[in-house]
Parts: sequence; structure tokens; C-alpha cells
Amino acid sequence: MTTATTTECAELELSGLEILPGLTNAHDHLQFALFPRLGSGPYPNATAWARDIYHPEHEPVRSQLRVPKRLRLLWGGLRNLLCGVTTVGHHDPYDSVFDDDFPVEVVKHCGWAHSLEFSPDVRERSDATPPGAPFVIHLGEGTDDGAAQELFRLHELGTLDRRTVLVHAVGLSRAGWELVAQTGASVIWCPRSNLFTLGRTLDLVLTCRNNS
Repeated sequence: MTTATTTECAELELSGLEILPGLTNAHDHLQFALFPRLGSGPYPNATAWARDIYHPEHEPVRSQLRVPKRLRLLWGGLRNLLCGVTTVGHHDPYDSVFDDDFPVEVVKHCGWAHSLEFSPDVRERSDATPPGAPFVIHLGEGTDDGAAQELFRLHELGTLDRRTVLVHAVGLSRAGWELVAQTGASVIWCPRSNLFTLGRTLDLVLTCRNNS
């Protein structure tokens, strides 16, 4: 005996319109979508920026944090969708709300650490990353010597390899980019965020020359 199941599908009238593939936003913090742009850079590094802006007992951060996190995550998903994004790399813990008819697909199969400064367990997080999945970490988000040295610190921890995804990497030196090329690591960067926070973004000429 064979049982057939019929699923009803919606029909859309798209005559005269163009259908484009969804974009991928490789790096976001969805719960912060409601926050206004904070700070008055440029700062020497992201740590200085974070310490300047994050005062949860004061406005406007206090009011933003009163909004339930589930709603803030949903707002972040809708903002991405309105920009044509259908897949998001959320650089924070995976939330159950993402499995409940969330507006966009959120990457689940990955490992992450915030940064060397704010994640003291970087090695443990890297080791816990599922086999074959990327390990994502903020790194080199600055213009000072400390930002330039972060890549070598990560390498000393044994967590810089082909699956490592570096976020921002603005402060990497020529020697740093050579090491990125040698290990096969990848880079995500956010030009507008970099320019506002640090006053500069990646030097693509230097980057491409060292990865060619």
C-alpha cells in the first residue's frame, strides 16, 4: 500500500520582476541591531571602544537592554532580511529563537570566541569546534601594536589554521598577512564599522599582495 501526501504551496505572481539570490552577512551580532551607533572614535583598538561605550547602567545602553533579548534578535533578523540577506553568521551564542520561524537562516555549525581580550578560553573553544566547521574570532581589530601582535598570539595557542576565520584584521602587519596565507586562514571585515571605530579599514593592496 502506498500513501501519497500532498503539500499545498503558495503561488506568487512575479511577472516583470527579477529574482535575485539571497545575500550572506558573514558577521553580525543580531541582538545589537536596535542599538544606536555609539562612541566617538577613532580608537586605537576595539577594547578601548568597548570600554568607552558599554555602561549598562547608563543611557542609551540601559534602555536597549530592557528590550527582551528574543525581540532584539528578531529585530536583527528582520533588518538583515530587509537588506536582502537570507543567511547570517551570528558571532554570539546560538539561540533557540533561530529555530522558531526566524526571518533568516543563522549559521549553526561553527565554533566561536569573542576575542583574545574577552575570551580567556580561546584554545578550549577552538578545540570544541565541530570537525570541519569554521572557528570565528575577532582579531586585529585595532591600529596599534597590540592589534598587530594578536595574530601571533593566536598562532602560539595553536588555533590558527585553515578553519580559522579572523574578523576585522585591520591591524595585521605584512608579516601577519604572510602567516595568514601560510596557514590558510580566512578573513571577514566590516569597512563601515572599521572606519567609524578605528579610522581605517583593511589595506586591500597589502592584503591581496600577501595572499597571491
